[in-house]
Amino acid sequence: MCRCIKLTIILLVGFFAMALWSGGNKFRDIGEKAGGVIETACDKLADQADEIREKVRGKKKKIDEWKSKKEEKSLESINNLKELKKEGLFEK
Repeated sequence: MCRCIKLTIILLVGFFAMALWSGGNKFRDIGEKAGGVIETACDKLADQADEIREKVRGKKKKIDEWKSKKEEKSLESINNLKELKKEGLFEK
């Protein structure tokens, strides 16, 4: 029983790792080589892996956008402080 749980966890981690790195291509390759029922199962896994990969890419893009906006605001604030110092309106 314990071995089945460990094996399931390892397989799930492996699936998500393959999904993130290569999408569904690896699963499709395995299905083409095996054929039959395994091919249909691998196609379903490949579709799920592609969905996971696209979701992760979308989230990564959003995070990058947020980071760039935050950096722009930080630079803008620094520039505003420099201008205030030049005008003598801001002192420590």
